[in-house]
Amino acid sequence: MKPFIAFDLGNVLIPFDHMKACRALGAIYSLDPQYVYERIFECGIAQAFDLGNLSPSDFTQECSDALNVNLNEHELVDAWSDIFTPDPEMEKLVEELADNADLCLISNTNCWHYNLVLRNFPFVENFPRKLLSYKIHKMKPDPEVFRLALR
Repeated sequence: MKPFIAFDLGNVLIPFDHMKACRALGAIYSLDPQYVYERIFECGIAQAFDLGNLSPSDFTQECSDALNVNLNEHELVDAWSDIFTPDPEMEKLVEELADNADLCLISNTNCWHYNLVLRNFPFVENFPRKLLSYKIHKMKPDPEVFRLALR
């Protein structure tokens, strides 16, 4: 029997920085990045998107309303998703473990981020099981996420 190993995606396998998205949106729409962060993250819009409770178009509209600008969805996708930095050591570790362990990926993420991760970080395909918040409508640290992982 292979050992079970669960990994968190963000800031474990792949470093990320939400402020990169806030700075990018701030540059496009002449907004203070901290204001962008407060209006989208601290007001719960980002969490609703990560939970799958907002569609991409609804997320775009909620962000537009919160920032009082007319966001272009394509610009938002690009700015919102360009937050990840490769970690070659973690990629190598996952590839080494893939044949000898039952791997499970757990992530509080949204569809835009996950699609970008699939394109830019193909090593995530080594995870036969993936618990993604936008698909399961639950986020860590909710104990149900970990119960699902253990099933």
